[in-house]
Amino acid sequence: MTTTAFRLSLVCFILSWTYVSAEEFSFPEKLPEHPRLFFTKQKETEIKELMKTDPFLEKLVAELIRKADRVKNEAPSKYEIPDGRRLLDQSRRSLERTTVLAFAYRMTGNTEYVDAAITEMLTVCRFEDWNPSHYLDTAEMATAVALGYDWLYDVIPTEQKEEIRNGMVTHALKTGADIYERGGWWTTGTNNWNEVCNAGLTLAALAVADDERELAESIVRSAIKSFPRGLLPYKPDGAYPEGPMYWSYGASFSGLKLMIHQCVFNDDFGFLETEGLKTTGDY
Repeated sequence: MTTTAFRLSLVCFILSWTYVSAEEFSFPEKLPEHPRLFFTKQKETEIKELMKTDPFLEKLVAELIRKADRVKNEAPSKYEIPDGRRLLDQSRRSLERTTVLAFAYRMTGNTEYVDAAITEMLTVCRFEDWNPSHYLDTAEMATAVALGYDWLYDVIPTEQKEEIRNGMVTHALKTGADIYERGGWWTTGTNNWNEVCNAGLTLAALAVADDERELAESIVRSAIKSFPRGLLPYKPDGAYPEGPMYWSYGASFSGLKLMIHQCVFNDDFGFLETEGLKTTGDY
C-alpha cells in the first residue's frame, strides 16, 4: 500500500469510527433527576454553603438577586423582528430574564421570581415560532426555556409545565430534527452557528427527555455527530479565525455543551481532546 493510500484508509477509518459512535449513542436507562442542567440541587447547596465563607461569591449572588428584582417587574419578551430577519434580541433577553429569575428563586425561595419566570416562558412558548429561518434565534430561545423549565421543574404547575414543554418540542426539537435530517448548512458548518445551535438543541432535548425520550435522544445523537465540525476552528493552537467576539460567543455555547455532557452523562465523548481546546483560553 502506498503512503497516500494508507493515509486515505486511516482517515476513512477514523471518520467511520466517529460516525458509528454517534449513531450508537443512546440515553442511559435512567437520566438524572430534575434539575439536571448545571444548577443541580447539589450545586445549589454548595453555592449556599460557600457563600458563608466567600464574600466575593456572596456579592455576586446579591447582584444577581437585585437584577432579578428589577426584571421581575418588566414586561415579558415580545415577538419582534425589527430588521425583518432576526428575533435574536428577544431570544437573548428571554435567556437573561429566565435564568436570573430562576436562579433568584432557587437562592431565596421567593415565589415572585417563579411567577415572573413562568410568565416569560409561557409568553415565548406561545409565539408563532422561534424564527427558525435564523436558527441562532431558536437555539438561544431553546436555551432560555430549557434552563428555566429544568431549574424550576419542581414548582411549575403541571398544566403550565406541559405547555412550556410542548413549546420546546414544537419550536425547537421538531424544527431541529428536520434540519439535522436534511443536513442544514450549520450542521456541517465550522463556525459559531454550529456551536450555538447544537448546544441549544442539546439543552432543550435534555430538559424534556423524560416525556419525549425518542425525539430527545435523536436530537442529542445528531448534535454529537455534528458538533466536531464546530470545534475544528480551534485547531491547531486555540486561536479563532472569526475573531475574539465570535470566539466568545461560540466558545460560551461550546462550554455549555461540553459541561452538560459531563453533568448528565459523565462523559465528554472525546470532545475535550480536540486540538486547540486546551489552549484556547490563552487566545
